[in-house]
Amino acid sequence: MRSRRPPRSEGRSQSPRLPSRLGLPRRPCAARILNRLLRILEEHTDELATVITAEHGKVLSDAKGEIQGGAEVVEFATGIPQLLKGEVTENVVTRVDSHSLRQPLGVVAGITPFNFPAMVPMWMFPVALVCGNCFVLKPSERDPSTALRMAEWLKEAGLPDGVFQVVQGDKEAVGALLHSPGDRPTKPPTDNPASASTVAAAAMKRTVRTA
Repeated sequence: MRSRRPPRSEGRSQSPRLPSRLGLPRRPCAARILNRLLRILEEHTDELATVITAEHGKVLSDAKGEIQGGAEVVEFATGIPQLLKGEVTENVVTRVDSHSLRQPLGVVAGITPFNFPAMVPMWMFPVALVCGNCFVLKPSERDPSTALRMAEWLKEAGLPDGVFQVVQGDKEAVGALLHSPGDRPTKPPTDNPASASTVAAAAMKRTVRTA
C-alpha cells in the first residue's frame, strides 16, 4: 500500500472533497444511521474479525474484542443528540442574556494506528458524525481493509455520499491530506513518530487543531 501517488479516497471523488455543512445529516438522523451501523456490525463481526486477523495478525478472539470495544462507542454516540442542546441564561448581568449554541466543526480527520484498525476509528468517527461533521479517515497502510469495510457499511446504513471518506497511504498521504483545501481538526496517529511529526508540522503552519 506504499505509494508516492496522490492519496485516493473511498467514494465517488478521487480527493477528499467534502459537502458543505448544509449537506450534513441532522443529528437525530445521524444517530439513526449509527443504530443501523450497530446492527450491521453485529451481523458481520466474524467477517470483520477475519479481515483484521488476516492483515494485522492478532488472534481472532482479540479481533472480536476490539470490534466490541469500538461498537460500544458507536452505541454511546447514538445518544449524543440529547447532550448537544444549547443553553439560554437570562440576566447574566443586568440587561444581558447569554445564549449558547453547539455547532459542527465542519470536517474532522482521523489518522489511526495499525494496532487497533477497527476500535480506534470507532472511537472517533461516530462522535464526529453525530455532532454533524464530515469525517476523513486515514488508516495505517499496514492494515487498510478494515476502514474500507466500515465505509461500505456506513453507506449501507444510509450515510450520504462524501460525509465519511477513506484516504489510503503512508505519511506522504498524511501530508497531502493536511495540505488539501479546507481547515479540519485532526486526530494524529499514536504509533508512528514520523507521521505524528508530519501532522504537527502541517498543523502548525495552518493553525489546524489537533487532539
